[in-house]
Amino acid sequence: MANTPEDFTSLDAATAAANGSSRYTRGPERLTVELNWTGTPTGCNVRLETRIGSGDWTQIGSDTVMADAPADADADFLYQFPAVDGEVRLRLVTITGGTSPTCTGKIRFGGVA
Repeated sequence: MANTPEDFTSLDAATAAANGSSRYTRGPERLTVELNWTGTPTGCNVRLETRIGSGDWTQIGSDTVMADAPADADADFLYQFPAVDGEVRLRLVTITGGTSPTCTGKIRFGGVA
């Protein structure tokens, strides 16, 4: 039986480099990350990270997976990651340019947004 998709906000209108809130997956499952920018940043880099137990956080994918918001970035962008297990969070690495830019990031557990 498949899990019902469930959204979790990890980054909530972050304005500078920050670790988002974390949450455990329900076993290996597909994750979809939804990012929304306001203030039209000229650059933004967000990472999806995971860890098992109390180990170190490690990046899933590469910096280019969720990087560089376009100039008209007051919109949503979706990124998918298959079969992730453990504790997960989003990390805002950089956000630059624009007028008071913010980044909100949600993780959807168990399916496509």
